[in-house]
Amino acid sequence: MPYFLADNERYISNVARYRITALDDNPKSIGYLADRFLHPIESPVFSVNDRQYINHFLSNFKVSFKHKVEVENFSSWHFMMHRTDDNPKRFHYNKPIIILMDQMTFSATDIFLNAMKGRDSITLIGQASGGGSGRSQYYFLPALDKPGVSGVILLPTMVSYKTNGDLIEGNGVLPDVYMSYTPLDLTGASDLMLDEAISRLTKTTGEL
Repeated sequence: MPYFLADNERYISNVARYRITALDDNPKSIGYLADRFLHPIESPVFSVNDRQYINHFLSNFKVSFKHKVEVENFSSWHFMMHRTDDNPKRFHYNKPIIILMDQMTFSATDIFLNAMKGRDSITLIGQASGGGSGRSQYYFLPALDKPGVSGVILLPTMVSYKTNGDLIEGNGVLPDVYMSYTPLDLTGASDLMLDEAISRLTKTTGEL
């Protein structure tokens, strides 16, 4: 991501709250979602300037989906932040980029697409992404009628939002240019989305 940021830019590509249950341990200072590169504002991964940026971001951040349970059942906000200095070898890459997408781009790819959407020189072509960012987790439950035997249930563990406050789950990311598949695309005889991407890049750059 640092390659696509302007000099000294910060950018938040994902905001989430973790759903706390009685089965969870007390969180460390890094929060509940460090394995998803999401951290609470008080996390040591953020500098003073980072926290100032987060507070400014939150002043304009409004979610489109309200939690149906009490807010105390969820953690504080966790943020995925990108900075130019995350990669010391970074340079600003601002040549035209096209990303192909469809409903099979899902979960972590939803986050990736949201990070790229709306950035200068980047165009998303295809269909809406799958819309899944619940961070599913297995919970082992005791079987009361059989000592020593446990049941397993898979549940989402967070509510996850795009930068603009829209819920990712069930919505995904919309393309800049909508294109569907033809029967020939589905059989492998053609690839009109790829052809469109090549045509656009060739017209823009004069080369491929």
